[in-house]
Amino acid sequence: MDGVFKVGDEVEKAGGYCWPGTVVAVFSILAGQVRVVVECTVTEVAGALYIYSESQLRRRHEAVP
Repeated sequence: MDGVFKVGDEVEKAGGYCWPGTVVAVFSILAGQVRVVVECTVTEVAGALYIYSESQLRRRHEAVP
């Protein structure tokens, strides 16, 4: 699978609330779209997992301060 993200990438949600974390899995759903599982790195909720489409994420170094 040649997706935009790979396991270990540091990412955050691209819009709305900021959800910084690390990509822990990348997979295709039955319909063929790619999904990315992000483990949150914020201390208060560290370890929480969210599943996003690739378009919902950006790499942390691309983030707007």
